[in-house]
Amino acid sequence: MSAYFNGLNQKLFSALPARARSVLELGCANGRLGAKYKQSHPETRWTGIEISTDAAREAAHHLDAVHVMDVESDNLSALPGGYDLVVLGDLLEHMKNPERLLERLFDMTSETASMVICLPNMGHVSVLHRLLAGDISYDDAGLLDRTHLRFYSASSAFKTILDAGWLPDLRDTYDVPIAENKTDQLIMMAAESMGLPSATARRNLSTYQMVIQCTKWPLENITNIDKPERFSVIIPVTRPWQTELNIKRSPGLAEVQAEVIC
Repeated sequence: MSAYFNGLNQKLFSALPARARSVLELGCANGRLGAKYKQSHPETRWTGIEISTDAAREAAHHLDAVHVMDVESDNLSALPGGYDLVVLGDLLEHMKNPERLLERLFDMTSETASMVICLPNMGHVSVLHRLLAGDISYDDAGLLDRTHLRFYSASSAFKTILDAGWLPDLRDTYDVPIAENKTDQLIMMAAESMGLPSATARRNLSTYQMVIQCTKWPLENITNIDKPERFSVIIPVTRPWQTELNIKRSPGLAEVQAEVIC
């Protein structure tokens, strides 16, 4: 079996809550993550979904249930639902419509469910090197994996998760620090010239992968209201372009005719 299915994401594992009783893992590969979790929590029922038949066959030896499915085209409602933990390890970047998948997972999980996600950071300095060189060639693996369909930074990942009704928290990162060479230091200076604090710029450029823990918005806070009250959102702006990309495009504000004051 390809080495692609044989890894164990240790930081993703460390971010899993200890009290999960019913887990749904999308893209479970050969089941190593669930198998390790069940060593310490044998009472947990771990269900895996995997598109590779060979990987799913191996995972079935370790997990309580494994379904061979395409999470974008197959009907997830056939699953029992009520999960209190969802695990998405390096999956959303391969999706055509990750927003819709996150919304579906919101509907099929318990009210107190949590979700743990691992995503690549396309704002890493190594990607900027290729952009500057004018050669965005894809690779067999890594940030520019040729099977990636969607690209995320920390900000865009958080916005995607929030828009689907989940509250994200950056739990951990895999880092490949920027070098002390002239090119990387000039990239740092360019980021600072755009208004980013030095520590923020260095973190953005050094983060290779992000591990994000999520909880659900309380349902009563996102239920449609027949006659919502008008309100204003006041934003202290240091980077107007970022306000346009994030706040002004967030669902909910336009629908209730909120006033946005920058």
